[in-house]
Amino acid sequence: MLIILAGVFLSLARSKVQRTSVRLTAAETADQENVAFLLLYISPLFSQDVTTLNFSIAVPVAVLFIAVVMAGNNYHFNPVLNLLGWHFYKVDTDDAVSRVLITRRSIRNVIDRVEVVQLTDYVIMEV
Repeated sequence: MLIILAGVFLSLARSKVQRTSVRLTAAETADQENVAFLLLYISPLFSQDVTTLNFSIAVPVAVLFIAVVMAGNNYHFNPVLNLLGWHFYKVDTDDAVSRVLITRRSIRNVIDRVEVVQLTDYVIMEV
């Protein structure tokens, strides 16, 4: 289900959002976040029985986590995107702003211009 939703979201973003061209001045991989998030996703498998989970603590912690991620200029690595062949890069653009670039290709050369759509203030996706 998540893979289908991720595919629909990517398709809509690539077709409906205004495209712009940016020149990359620096790039470094940001895929290393996947290990931490994958461990987070599988950690419940190694915890107590779900019937003993204290929801009065778990729900406020989850709500707080979601609020911090939404309010901050953070990006959330999505392992589903990685399974679909997308990669994450921290890039600098010619307007002197650092962003996270989501792309299907490996970035080996930063002198090319890249056509992107802007997903958030600091996250762009190559189209």
